[in-house]
Amino acid sequence: MNEVSIHAMGLDQSDHDSVINLKNIILEKFGKLDVFVNNAVSRPMKSYEDSIENFGLSMKVNATGMMDIVREMADLICRNETGGSIINISSMMGMFGPDLSNYEGTNMGYPPPDYFFS
Repeated sequence: MNEVSIHAMGLDQSDHDSVINLKNIILEKFGKLDVFVNNAVSRPMKSYEDSIENFGLSMKVNATGMMDIVREMADLICRNETGGSIINISSMMGMFGPDLSNYEGTNMGYPPPDYFFS
């Protein structure tokens, strides 16, 4: 049976230098990347009426930041002779739209518009 080793590592997905730092740490510590699981999200918007600046911040982290980290981690995986996988975790609400019955009994309320986009 093959041994599986999992390492949780943090970064600031809105900061390209942080993404590059993580990439370099992975290279130095492991020499390669087989699987990358991205489960990062930022929720600066609190309601539909929230500022457009908070929507922009959400997009910077959740859209642009996600593309940045996927591109950098894909570069590592492409160097790996055996390939690998990138797994981006997201909400099914992005595909199906709001079904607030999923949140009955919680204090979720009506999610802000960036929730469904990113």
